[in-house]
Formats: sequence, C-alpha cells, structure tokens
Amino acid sequence: MPGAAPWEMSPALKAGEIVLLTDRKDRRYLIKLQEGREFHTHAGSVGHDDLIGGTEGAQVRTSRNAELTVWRPTLSGGAAATQHCLPNKNSNSL
Repeated sequence: MPGAAPWEMSPALKAGEIVLLTDRKDRRYLIKLQEGREFHTHAGSVGHDDLIGGTEGAQVRTSRNAELTVWRPTLSGGAAATQHCLPNKNSNSL
C-alpha cells in the first residue's frame, strides 16, 4: 500500500513470535507470545491473547491500567531488553 506507515504494512502478531514490550519509562520486556499465557509486571498483567492478532506499535493496557507498546524486536532493542528478563521455570520471558 503506497504511502502507508511501516507498522500498517507489517503482518499481525502471532503465537510463537517474540515481541518487545516497552512502558512509559522505556523499560523493555522481551516475551514469546503463547496462547492462553499472561505477562506479569509490577504494573499489572496483559494476556498474550490480547497481543496475538494485533499489530506492531499497538498500545495495550495492563490490568493496572499501565500502557505498554508492542514491538517486533531489533537486535539492539532485544539485547537491551535482556536486562529485564530473568528467566525461571515459571516465567514466559526469554
């Protein structure tokens, strides 16, 4: 589509895809989308199902009304996010 913004041309997010969530303080969280799962942070939770089918650049609200923006990670953005990802057996983060 000529003249469309880049995020309007990107395909919908799907299960199994890795996405980067950013908050208003530019904290970054790298997660793998899985149907039926939830991402939890101090600012509330958001269901993966709320992200699947959405688009890059979309803004979503957590259960505590905090705003997160959804991105497809770049090498530099994804590397920066790893400082916030502390994987454990109960985590859905990378």
